Amino acid sequence: MPVKRTWFFVKYGISVFLMLTVLGCRNPKRKYIIPENKFVDVLVDIHLADAIALHNIPQYSGFALDSANLYESVFSNHGVTRTQFDSTISYYSSRPEEFQQIYNKVTGKLTLFTEEILDPEPLEP
Repeated sequence: MPVKRTWFFVKYGISVFLMLTVLGCRNPKRKYIIPENKFVDVLVDIHLADAIALHNIPQYSGFALDSANLYESVFSNHGVTRTQFDSTISYYSSRPEEFQQIYNKVTGKLTLFTEEILDPEPLEP
């Protein structure tokens, strides 16, 4: 009887150990990484917020805009947190090729946005 009990613990003990090892190898920080498409949109809005804050002239508008407050608005609008944003920046900073591809998408969207503003299509009557 003790041999069966020992075999039972060895058999299931190894199974549990392997399962925990496999689950433990997953990157727990990955859940804090913003998905790429959403991250592109967040970065586009961050750059737009920077431009708004940079070109805001308090003596004409009556109030000063702080880019930090605008960032929080961007994060809220996209349903992400500052921690997620910082973790995502850190994640892609260690992967420069992927980060470059993301920024290529960001600059593409910003260029398209700029072209639409500078050369709007005429409104149809």
